[in-house]
Amino acid sequence: MVECRRAASVNARVSGGEGAGCHMKRHARLLAKLLRTASPDRWLLIRAWLLLGIARLAVKVVPFSRLARRLGVPRTESPVEIPPHQMDEARRTRWAVSTAARHTMWRSNCLSQAIAAKYLLHGSGIDSTLYLGASFEAGIRLEAHAWLRCGSIYVAGEAGRQRFAPLGIFGPLGRRGRSRESVDSRPGEAVSNSRR
Repeated sequence: MVECRRAASVNARVSGGEGAGCHMKRHARLLAKLLRTASPDRWLLIRAWLLLGIARLAVKVVPFSRLARRLGVPRTESPVEIPPHQMDEARRTRWAVSTAARHTMWRSNCLSQAIAAKYLLHGSGIDSTLYLGASFEAGIRLEAHAWLRCGSIYVAGEAGRQRFAPLGIFGPLGRRGRSRESVDSRPGEAVSNSRR
């Protein structure tokens, strides 16, 4: 037993500090939680966790002008009134994304959570609206925030959203996760069709 503690202590120091062991324990707790959850919830949590990783990578790597085309139709909003079964699915998605975000090995910020939730809902055939907002703190520091609304429920980024003025609003997604606007009218197609 003493040897295990010494080995864990040495491994923690080598891998970057005392918190390294706690980090692994946290992920082990998520795995245990996944195994205990009901099958549909387990699959939803796994999908949320994977989409959080994909969204984080996209936010880090893809230029925003390209990413924005995958967020939904600009300057449009989804309806506030939706059927009860869609409200239930929005609540389940909120739970899955917030739970998975607490157990990622990367920082799952508000934008990553909003994107992941939007695509989870889209996969269930449910429209949502992603908002990008900004606020000036004491006129000096600019802060940004993202949140997602489905019906009257804020699925991601609800905390503190009132402080931010919406600068970008992205409504429902079209086929294959593209905004309906970019699917319906691709640049250059109208020109080439008019020349024929």
